[in-house]
Amino acid sequence: MSHQCSNLLIRPMDFRLQPAIEKWLDQKGYNGDTDMIAVAGACKDFVKDPENCMGTYLWSELDTSYRLHQIKKIIVIMHQDCGAYGGEEAFENKEAEKKKLLADLDKFKDLALEKYPEIEVEKYWAAENDQSEWDFESIA
Repeated sequence: MSHQCSNLLIRPMDFRLQPAIEKWLDQKGYNGDTDMIAVAGACKDFVKDPENCMGTYLWSELDTSYRLHQIKKIIVIMHQDCGAYGGEEAFENKEAEKKKLLADLDKFKDLALEKYPEIEVEKYWAAENDQSEWDFESIA
């Protein structure tokens, strides 16, 4: 028996983003065709120490999605004020926070493509706007 889906979403566990991510998945046409891993820091533990128990576990979850469901794309969302990184207070300013988190996102993409060169990796940055809604920026 084969169960296939196109995508794996690695997303923040933060409850503040849950409704916005669900809406975004609907808008992108990804709902119902996407495995999900929700974890504090999204890709943080994938790149921090891929050989520790958490990194090993997360990579095994990704591999399970790849083997069982033949995913073609990994989608990763990182967000501002991420508690797993210490929140906004841990950085000099919002630009420094975004720079650090996007550097980890780039590192994740490199590691994922090393293991799965045929898979596409999409990167997104989520930030709260003036209306207290979350905007999703595609990162090249």
